[in-house]
Amino acid sequence: MEKERQHELFEKYLAGSLETADQADFEVLKKEPGFEEALRLHQQLEATLGNEKLHHFRTQLQAADQDWGQHKQPTKVRRLTTGWRIGIAASVLILLSLSIYRLGPFSSATLDALFALNFEPYQMVLNQRSETDAPPLQLEAITAYQNAQYEQAAAAFEQLATSAPEQELYRFYAALSNLAADKPALARSTLEALSQTASDSLRQ
Repeated sequence: MEKERQHELFEKYLAGSLETADQADFEVLKKEPGFEEALRLHQQLEATLGNEKLHHFRTQLQAADQDWGQHKQPTKVRRLTTGWRIGIAASVLILLSLSIYRLGPFSSATLDALFALNFEPYQMVLNQRSETDAPPLQLEAITAYQNAQYEQAAAAFEQLATSAPEQELYRFYAALSNLAADKPALARSTLEALSQTASDSLRQ
């Protein structure tokens, strides 16, 4: 079941407004692994942020995802430094690491939970002119990310970021990999640091 439908069902359930048409979907959702924990987390976030602010944040993420989807072409190889591709990544980075702070004060634990609840892995756009020209470690990182081996991907991207700190997308994808590996605290620290040091080309 898609995340947005899950959020909608959680909100209706907590508000006591599930309609007949929603009941069947909610029964399916209850059978999914982690249902109780996801419902508890949603209830905590809604209590902390308020339903309107939480919905606003998800709307922002959906807008970023649509922007990403308009430009992604998985069958084609991407250059690392092309401006608009950097901008797409930056839009996601800004939404994840900056704009949520405008929604109101909340704890680091709640922030980490918000990341984890709303995150879905994004399309990989970090490639060079050809796969044969890419550094072996970059190919390893990309392959791991695309195969949903996110802990391995995070480790590889972090090594790449250490060896080539000028390549900001290495840190960006390290953070995304940590989010997907259910390590939101590590991802948050990377995103916060990157938001402070990102170049103008990444922010535009």
